[in-house]
Amino acid sequence: MGICRSDGSGLCDSRNCLQNRDEKLQGKFAEREKGAMTMIVQTKKEAWEAVKKMYKTEYHKDVTSSYHEEYHVYTDGKDIMIEDFGVRLKVVKDDNITNIWIAKQIGEGITEEIEQEAEKLSDKFVFNYFNMNGKLSSKEFRKNTIFRIATQALKKMKTANSTEELFDICHEAEILLEKEIKECQGYLTIFEPLTKVMFRWRREGKICHKKCYCTDDCTAIKEITQQQAS
Repeated sequence: MGICRSDGSGLCDSRNCLQNRDEKLQGKFAEREKGAMTMIVQTKKEAWEAVKKMYKTEYHKDVTSSYHEEYHVYTDGKDIMIEDFGVRLKVVKDDNITNIWIAKQIGEGITEEIEQEAEKLSDKFVFNYFNMNGKLSSKEFRKNTIFRIATQALKKMKTANSTEELFDICHEAEILLEKEIKECQGYLTIFEPLTKVMFRWRREGKICHKKCYCTDDCTAIKEITQQQAS
């Protein structure tokens, strides 16, 4: 193990040290799509119907943008752009953004509650500044990946039988996310947010609520303990 120096000049590979440093830099490296509206529909057809109700005009595929972005892009030829990411349509007009999530594209057994929680989680991304070499993934790819992994994790939580299994689900999501997005700080991006949802659902009686056994340095445990004491 390396020597941890307060001036940051030393290297320390301990999880707690890296986590503390990333928490300090969270404000600098976190990204959030502010002001975006969210809708949830069942099918791709309903998503396009929603688009046409919002802006009554005709759209055509932007072949050049679709080629460069590597996903389907549509436009009205003026000031409206629609990006098709499979699980959602992102509609942009000037500074107005609307994300239309498509339930059937996400997976079976995903409820509206899970979709809404996953949407909140996908709105934030924390970079691992130790691993930001080379080409970075696009913001949209990061958002879609977090949403997909979060929905599956939250779905698994609904049928978990123990606290240990719940934490395993959160940890699995962290590993999967860091595997798919190399520059991601998985602990702050998905593990910690998932545990907050987990404890809230337990308090509300939505998932198993057996006594939790965990180490004292767990951020989520500290938070729930403080909330119970207040």
